[in-house]
Amino acid sequence: MSIDIGRFALHTAIRSGSMGEVWAGVHTLDQTPVAIKVIHLPEGDRDLYQASFRRELQSIARLNHPNIIAVFDYGVLPGPLPPTPHGVLRPGNPYLAMEFASGGSLVRNLPQTWGELRHALLAILDALAHAHARGVLHRDLKPGNILVCGERDLRPGLKLADFGIAQSMTGPSPSGEDIMTSLTREMPTGTPSYMAPEQFQGAWRDYGPWTDLYSLGIMTWQIVCRALPFTERSFHELGLSHMQRELPALRPGFEVPHELEGWIRRMTAKSPEARFQRAVDAAWALEEVGMRRAGVGTTAPAPMRSYLETLPQVSRPLGGVLAEDRDLPPITLPPMGSWRVEAEAFAEQPDASSKRLLRRLGGIGQELFGLREIPMVGRHREREALWEALRQVHQRPHARACVIRAQPGQGASRLARWLGERAHEVGAATPMQARHAAYDTIQHGLARMLSDHLRCTGLPQRKMLKRLEQQLRAHGIEDPFAWTRLQMMLRHQGKPDPELSNTRSTTRSLQPDVRYGLLNRLVTQFSHRRPVLIWLDDAQWGLDSLHFAQHLLKHQRPGETRVLLVLTVNDAALEDQAVTRRVLTGLEARPEVSTLTLAPIEPEPFRALVHSLLCLSEPLAQEVIARAHGNPQYAIQLVADWIGRGALKLTEEGFTLLSQAPVVLPDDISAIWTGFLERYLNDSEEGVQIALEVAAALRVEVPGDEFAEACRQMDIQPRWQALDVMVAHRLMERRDDTWVFTRAQVIEYFEGESRRAGRWAQVHLACAEMLAALHSPHHPGIAERRARHLMEASDYTGASDALLLAAQEETEAGGYERAIELLDTRLALLDSLSTPERSLTHGPRRLRGWTARAVALGYNGETDAAEMWAERALTAAQEAGLTEEIAEAQLAQALVCELRGEVERAWDLKTAALDHFITTRQARRAAELLLRMGELMLRSGQLQKALAAFNRAHDHLTTDALIRGEALAGLGHVYRQRLDGRQARKLYQKARACFQRAEEWREDANCVAALGHIFRIEGDFEAAAAFYSEAIQSLQRLHAPEALMVELTLNLLLFQSNRHIEARTRVQKLLPHLNQTIHRSARAVAYVLMLPGDAAARDPGAWSDHLGEAERLLEVTRTIDIDIAQTARLAGGLMHPSHPEYARRAYALAIHHFEILGHTRSAEPLRRRLDDA
Repeated sequence: MSIDIGRFALHTAIRSGSMGEVWAGVHTLDQTPVAIKVIHLPEGDRDLYQASFRRELQSIARLNHPNIIAVFDYGVLPGPLPPTPHGVLRPGNPYLAMEFASGGSLVRNLPQTWGELRHALLAILDALAHAHARGVLHRDLKPGNILVCGERDLRPGLKLADFGIAQSMTGPSPSGEDIMTSLTREMPTGTPSYMAPEQFQGAWRDYGPWTDLYSLGIMTWQIVCRALPFTERSFHELGLSHMQRELPALRPGFEVPHELEGWIRRMTAKSPEARFQRAVDAAWALEEVGMRRAGVGTTAPAPMRSYLETLPQVSRPLGGVLAEDRDLPPITLPPMGSWRVEAEAFAEQPDASSKRLLRRLGGIGQELFGLREIPMVGRHREREALWEALRQVHQRPHARACVIRAQPGQGASRLARWLGERAHEVGAATPMQARHAAYDTIQHGLARMLSDHLRCTGLPQRKMLKRLEQQLRAHGIEDPFAWTRLQMMLRHQGKPDPELSNTRSTTRSLQPDVRYGLLNRLVTQFSHRRPVLIWLDDAQWGLDSLHFAQHLLKHQRPGETRVLLVLTVNDAALEDQAVTRRVLTGLEARPEVSTLTLAPIEPEPFRALVHSLLCLSEPLAQEVIARAHGNPQYAIQLVADWIGRGALKLTEEGFTLLSQAPVVLPDDISAIWTGFLERYLNDSEEGVQIALEVAAALRVEVPGDEFAEACRQMDIQPRWQALDVMVAHRLMERRDDTWVFTRAQVIEYFEGESRRAGRWAQVHLACAEMLAALHSPHHPGIAERRARHLMEASDYTGASDALLLAAQEETEAGGYERAIELLDTRLALLDSLSTPERSLTHGPRRLRGWTARAVALGYNGETDAAEMWAERALTAAQEAGLTEEIAEAQLAQALVCELRGEVERAWDLKTAALDHFITTRQARRAAELLLRMGELMLRSGQLQKALAAFNRAHDHLTTDALIRGEALAGLGHVYRQRLDGRQARKLYQKARACFQRAEEWREDANCVAALGHIFRIEGDFEAAAAFYSEAIQSLQRLHAPEALMVELTLNLLLFQSNRHIEARTRVQKLLPHLNQTIHRSARAVAYVLMLPGDAAARDPGAWSDHLGEAERLLEVTRTIDIDIAQTARLAGGLMHPSHPEYARRAYALAIHHFEILGHTRSAEPLRRRLDDA
């Protein structure tokens, strides 16, 4: 029987299942044996089965491994076809053409000896390591899905097959549900006898390499004992056994090492954390099993490629897994070895027989070209450099960074991806990737990287917190502060929680230093198990990520932070990023950072790449090589275009062009894809072009949910097939639920087509409406993206409002320079408005921008420019009678005054703004402003005004726990400065209750520190030390900069215990950190704290320098504090006997602070000493 389906002929049905049939057949051109898997599409479940088919196709097409079944081609059945018993061969049903395995499955070929079993397990582990490193979980591992290719087959050996329910480890749930709408459970899938406990629970967020390893452990048990460990009939009972029951005692059917049982039990531990975490971990432990047994070698037979071949052999045990190891300790990390492997050498130097094999394997599947992974060839020097950097992180634990600079199309991202995949395969590192784009979305940046790594993307806030607690506990982080702060950082990656959405703690942003400190702590902790490899892709658009890289390298923990940062940078795109360019240059200047600048690929590796693409004939390959000039994207795009046009034919020498398609190779790569797009759009309905215009308007990355909603806003159906066509021609890539344009020129092409059709403004308006429909306006990056779309849609009013919001968010997050850039764009936009709007030269929108600019400039240290813009805004607002704008401009002016130490003027301006907020009944704004006014007066020592402001704030908004807590704490500070410890203690305790109710742990910890101050002043040093220690621990867990200030204050206990030299040494170590992280007034306090130690060390030179710097900072900031007064008094007393002239300055400083705070009795004795001196 032979059924012709086009490129293949079906002969015999050899296997059937619920989703289809597998047929034995041949390729009609050269009679190559193949297996054809035909998918059954029942009427009611066509979408489900098609989704399964797409998953299998996408999963297996990008895998290229000797122990994974090869896919040659795919298509749909033509019609008409003869009837078959099961009715699967219906026109339109999809099929896969795969490598034929004449030996059937492992069910018929069970290993009979320990040696056979060991070699089979190593081969399967090798295949799993390859798949897992590329983000693919199998989820249905069993003997029936391990095929055996005989000696006469194309590639003899064991083959992992049937990826029908495979899952991406980073994308949507296995069912295909979007990650932002799916939660934590799905319907259990797999073969129940082999399913891991988390599969029975449908807990897809807990799936990982360990899930496949559990199934392999059960399969190993079955092979050894010739029976399954659990044989219950019902799904429910079988699930309970796998989730709760221990495996029975191992009763082998043939001789195996006694250590094997311990290995199996570790593979099948109930908790995922207790299993091996990587296939290579299991392979190394298996290599130890029975090592000393006679006749058991350490080298697997061909075609097996064990990772042990790529790593140095070790002479000591790997921390083995013996039968008596009941607590299942983690195995030792494999040693680092060379990155080179047989498969890569084979790809780069194919001999004649290899070329024939490649032609037979790859010469069939033109349809798969767009899905296959382009092989990594050449770049030996760069790969050696990257691998050496990773080796150094292993050998001398510390953080390093490598910057890969390249022009578009030169393969920087491919090189970084290779490093991550290879490091994952051999267990050398845990890869994490932060993607960036010109217009960031919530799918970009550090937050999404961490959210994906911890598998909490898309969860409601409460479930996210529970998930984070679970994940961080698994990494040894038992700190609730870390869980809650991380949830705050990742909150935009999840779904809103109605019960939490109105609470203040869910809307406040973490300051950059706090975020970077938290990330630093987390990745350091992660690296204790295995080094962490962080890839910052398109780093030229990731300013925040560059700042994190600087923070990590500067504040790493020596001997603990085993992290390698890899930054890929597009030099062409970097040209327009002045701020980013400056930060990157500073990063590259650090000693821990190396830079690789990519050049075109060398001739020989490039030749191998061209041959590997589709096994072209030698003459055609030489034409491509000559024209491409070492640019891989040219060669890839050209071959994709030929495939799309059907211009190739297969001959004995490889693919050649059809006779009617002359060898015309364009000089420019754009001519290749432009020609394809013109042909494709001419043959498609208008809706396809509009859908692609929508994708182009979304810029480089096209998230699936955003694409679908924007299409709906355009009143068209999303054309998913059009995106798949773009992928097939390598004009886009698919990354889980996102499509990514591979070339900016393709976006420009669709923009031009849309403009010519008069649709471009409408498309962008649809994208703006989509963002409003899908995202909160306060999601990071949404305001700026919406502004860009509105600008293209000529809605300049809406765009200016969105740009203002984006700039204010940047200022709040500490991105002052970026905020100023956004305000520049906004100002130019307002200048271009139509005549009626332009006549409002000082309209409210323009004034708000000036005020926002003044605030950003002020915080950026440009106080003169800030003053000019604030004054300009205030004058214009007063002329126009715009009361709200007047108040905001007054606050901007007050900020400038405060930064300059002009306290009284700052108070007057804030008082004027306060009157407006009270008059207009803006209760929260009024209460928050009163708190800031109280703090201003407290710092300047005007305690009566501070007392009044904090009391008013407390009474103004009594329903808000955070406002009340801040007011009570402020009142406590006032009474502490008055040395009324009893009243201050009461107020701090009340404030703590409010902060704990609001879950504001940072403020709570500051109250703990304040209680320590009270006990220190009262002379109870033991109690003070206990409170200080508690506060420091809490603040350090929160990565709050106040921790350093409390550590400084802790040294006052040493001074007051006459341990002056020790205290001075400790303050000296802390001072450099304060210069970078703390307000100037805190630095002034630090210099004052140095004085007692300088006096005890009899070092008048240091004394003079430190006192001079303290006086300068105190003059600028107008800071007044009881600790400054008491420390200066102590220092003066120590310096007086030897250098009375130096003591005079300290006494004068102490007197000044005591008198302003109203402590005249404390000042009088010092005045007498001053007169005596």
